Amino acid sequence: MGGFMSFWISGKYPHLVSATGNFCGSTAFFVGPKDFPIEYRHQDMYKNYEGINLRLNYGNEDFIRAYHRDMNKVWTQVMNNYEFEIYHAGHSTAGLGDMFDFFMRSFEATPPKPSRWNHIDVYPEFNVWGYQVKTDRNVPGFTILENVDKKGFRSSVRTFLPDGELMEHVKFTVLTAPIYEINQLFYVQDINPLNAKYSSYYIKSDKEGRIKIVLNGGVHEVGITKKVNVPNMVVAIYEIKNREWATHFKENHISVSLLNKAPITAGKVKVKLKASRKTAIVCQAVSTFGNIRANEIKGSSKQFIFTVTDDQIDIERFRLIIQDENGNEWNDFIDIPIRTDEPVLDFIIADGKEFTVARPGDDLETVFLGTGNGDGEANPGESIVILAKIEGKYHRTLLYSSNPCINPKGTHIRKSHSWVTYDQVGATEKYYVIVLAADFPDSHEVKLNAEYWLPDYPDHLVQRGIVNFFKVSGIDQVAPELDWVKLIGNNTLKVKIYDGGKINSVKARFHLKANPEKSFEIKLNNTGVAGDRTEGDLVFSRKIQAMGFGLYQVEIEAVDIFGNKMEKEWPETLILH
Repeated sequence: MGGFMSFWISGKYPHLVSATGNFCGSTAFFVGPKDFPIEYRHQDMYKNYEGINLRLNYGNEDFIRAYHRDMNKVWTQVMNNYEFEIYHAGHSTAGLGDMFDFFMRSFEATPPKPSRWNHIDVYPEFNVWGYQVKTDRNVPGFTILENVDKKGFRSSVRTFLPDGELMEHVKFTVLTAPIYEINQLFYVQDINPLNAKYSSYYIKSDKEGRIKIVLNGGVHEVGITKKVNVPNMVVAIYEIKNREWATHFKENHISVSLLNKAPITAGKVKVKLKASRKTAIVCQAVSTFGNIRANEIKGSSKQFIFTVTDDQIDIERFRLIIQDENGNEWNDFIDIPIRTDEPVLDFIIADGKEFTVARPGDDLETVFLGTGNGDGEANPGESIVILAKIEGKYHRTLLYSSNPCINPKGTHIRKSHSWVTYDQVGATEKYYVIVLAADFPDSHEVKLNAEYWLPDYPDHLVQRGIVNFFKVSGIDQVAPELDWVKLIGNNTLKVKIYDGGKINSVKARFHLKANPEKSFEIKLNNTGVAGDRTEGDLVFSRKIQAMGFGLYQVEIEAVDIFGNKMEKEWPETLILH
């Protein structure tokens, strides 16, 4: 896996590397801690490579070439420091001389250290660019730092990239590089751009000029200020307004909201939107925001409008030039996925039933998919898989929707199945299990964007289409679902549960393995107290009093507001002390 590792090492340690070359490397593999590894795809990690020149050489007859094409559709759109060359060759070190020329050019003009950087890491703890990051995450995930500079950063922890579920139960500690005045007070603002909640406080730098900030795994925009004389403007959120998602050849209207992370008002703010590539045309480029107060998130007076002119484009990067009345200027970027608006797919709904579906490559398998009554109709509270019918075979699909009644409370369930038996590479095809809200409006129609793979040995063909439309009707008769159970070292039990609606109660029953009749029961909570870290994040917790050392099995019971009850025994043994 040398080619994979070349990009992996430089992406993990960008502060140590100035140039990286890759011959025919796999673009995906499982990496990370031994106890909770995760699937890692280079194409998702492009923000890790500021300050590095990168090159990929591969052959037009390489058995892995389809994955290189997939990655190039992303990297060439969002990176200016990446180049690739396709040779008439197979899986080999084709273009060795060209690769050495690339390195010589890089050494002659070494990329400078970025003034503002991003980093994503699969490990709970890591060091990068002088920053030390520690989390207590003990499940697979990605720790994300964005737009890091002396004025602050954006942080989060997600189950997968780019839009995985936020892991708010994780403790997230950042110790900055020694870039601040020593033993001085700094004003810190912590804003959640998703709900506009914020807190502000003073913190003192240490004797080395570092600042320690403690957060959770949710989205945090952190501003760090000493002299309050200049605003600190960033993009908080964006939203496509005139359709479900951005698509090719049509006008896409985008609403952008800005956040001021400094304790001073920004006056008469205006923004210009510029495309980074010629494949996008910005039709409405300028909008005004008026005054933006400290900690305020404010939308534009006009929506920006752009059109994508190439139907082979999967993502577009836009630069936002932000200015205020005092001549201050900030630059931020947004990367917008571009999805298809056709064709309309023939499909069925898997809601708790066995189906014979396409397995990786050109084979079939029978599997149980979805959670519900198995009638093939979408009902509130069900977790469903959309199966696209293609030439008589059903294919599981990766889905996207902007509908707020799909995946309520930020629940995102993505599953993978490996194509290694087909193409000997090790990458996986993804599909979604989508959760329907318990209060889904009756007979409300749903539109989804879908993706699936077809075999064309040794390639895979990424196919896309529209699920248009299906209705959701009925009442929620589905019990909550158990995702995972963890017992951490201080005897705190954490249980992740998801449901289409509100969960009324969660209990855990412990049975001593040496004597199953000896048992006890505790109630778990999701209110941010008594061992629970974050209110409302669907990780129910309780700190258990000292019991003495013992091996236990645990049963979890959860009841939703409709009285639907789940009772499941967790298969792993838990150790209490």
